[in-house]
Amino acid sequence: MDCGSALGNDVQSTLTLAAWVNANAFIDWAGILTKGTNTSPYAMQTWHDGSLRFTANWNSPPGSVGSGSWNSTTKLAANQWYHVAVTYDGATVRFYINGLPDANQPSVALHFGVVNEPLTIGADLPGGDEYFSGTIRDVRLYGRALSSAEINALAGINHAPAFAALPNQTLRAGQVLLVTNSVTDPDVPPQSLSFNLLNAPAGAAINSTNGVFSWRPKVAQSPSTNPVALTVTDNGAPNLSATQSFQVMVLQPATPQLGSVKLAGGALQFSVAGDLGPDYSVYTSTNLLQTNWSLLWTTNPSALPFQFSDPPAAGSKQRFYRVLLGP
Repeated sequence: MDCGSALGNDVQSTLTLAAWVNANAFIDWAGILTKGTNTSPYAMQTWHDGSLRFTANWNSPPGSVGSGSWNSTTKLAANQWYHVAVTYDGATVRFYINGLPDANQPSVALHFGVVNEPLTIGADLPGGDEYFSGTIRDVRLYGRALSSAEINALAGINHAPAFAALPNQTLRAGQVLLVTNSVTDPDVPPQSLSFNLLNAPAGAAINSTNGVFSWRPKVAQSPSTNPVALTVTDNGAPNLSATQSFQVMVLQPATPQLGSVKLAGGALQFSVAGDLGPDYSVYTSTNLLQTNWSLLWTTNPSALPFQFSDPPAAGSKQRFYRVLLGP
């Protein structure tokens, strides 16, 4: 398609070329959008390996500075629609495939020449006749470099978020597990993400906004291995999501050990040894009937063993103690 040789097509310092393409096959220099028929200040093309190609100042058009051809790292596949774009901001050539920036972003000094020759869609005529084999839609030319957000808006494609891999987790019953889920979403501007649990042990939770998974397993849940599955969903159209899975192994804490009993300062005292993590609850009774045990104290010690003191015990004729782990 010949778009004419209007002066508005003669961008010189910055530009954006964009289009939707569906190639049947790929050849060298197949033109998507090309300025000029004898000399070419700029052209967006495809290459024989499916890469997107940008050529500047072919055959030295008047007023041009710098020249060359550069290819995207990303390769297009035949018989599939892609949104493709190339920008130049005065210093860097950037390729975009389906709204995502390509890995190849060459730095180069360019000033595009001016020629009174047509702007052509679907053909690359300077130096030979190379035609694009396929379908091209919504071709655009801008006299400035669009931002990543603007390119993404042109593409109108929502990309699914992605989780970073997580290792399996191991902790002791009573300890608190906090797992931060790292998620990337390539869409620009950033989308809102929401997190939900798909499968988790009783008592586990996830922060729906930041994705932090939390769980304090009960002693009754040890020992055990627990599968966890969660999902993150974006607010794009349509909503897209990703899942994350890992396992949590819960170790059973050691049975608490009571040290020798002594009287000091009018109080009965003894030490309690065991593992860090669970709560330690001290109960007392004047006999060994299960129904008569009374809770004296609950603590979650930062160090073990810890000391327990019971002042009222000094005046008792008989007093029994036991320590239970929780929660």
